[in-house]
Amino acid sequence: MRLIRARSLLFEGNLSIENVAFQSGFTALSQFYAQFRNAYGLTPRRMRAHYLC
Repeated sequence: MRLIRARSLLFEGNLSIENVAFQSGFTALSQFYAQFRNAYGLTPRRMRAHYLC
């Protein structure tokens, strides 16, 4: 559920990646990056860049 929330916040585009992580319930940015990449195959920054082009 946290990753789904994070992904939707990323697409809004107005929050930093760090804020997305913390608002999604992650307490460590490294944990967020690792779990996000495992789930989606891209880092949060790359996903945002890829889908907001």
